[in-house]
Amino acid sequence: MLYWDSRRLTYPKLMEYAEAIRRAGGIDGIWGFIDGTQRAICRPEKDQQVMYSEYKRNHMFKCQAIITPGGIISHLCGPFEGKLGDWRMWNLSNLEQTLRIIMNAPGPLGGAERILYIYGDLAYIPAYGIMGGYKARVNHPLTEQQKAMNAIMSEVRVSVERGFGKVMQN
Repeated sequence: MLYWDSRRLTYPKLMEYAEAIRRAGGIDGIWGFIDGTQRAICRPEKDQQVMYSEYKRNHMFKCQAIITPGGIISHLCGPFEGKLGDWRMWNLSNLEQTLRIIMNAPGPLGGAERILYIYGDLAYIPAYGIMGGYKARVNHPLTEQQKAMNAIMSEVRVSVERGFGKVMQN
């Protein structure tokens, strides 16, 4: 149930979440916020390189979570190897397939009128069911509208970091 509670995370429920995020000042069509988190561990005796993160220079495991309005962790998967990035965790989680099933399911629990999205930080590449902020590229700086959208979604997206913080606090 931590991975995906299919009785609760139905298309109508995702629509409710999307409406709550829109009302809070976010973009229409976003139902949750995704991010990865890492937790440091002691250096393992075996397979140290698997759990070592060059980026953080520490041994760790990682998890991925989706936070929905109200600060609820509605999806959690992992643990993953410490060296993996957020986008790789997304691919390994098979969430894209889960979202395709929900968005295309017939009947009252599916049958999407439109695709709803999870919003992630810049580590996430736009794909089916997920989007991230705008990235500046060489010779293609962000427009003022794109910068404004990134700022708005960054403020709304902070809920995922608070969710991780609550778990660690408790």
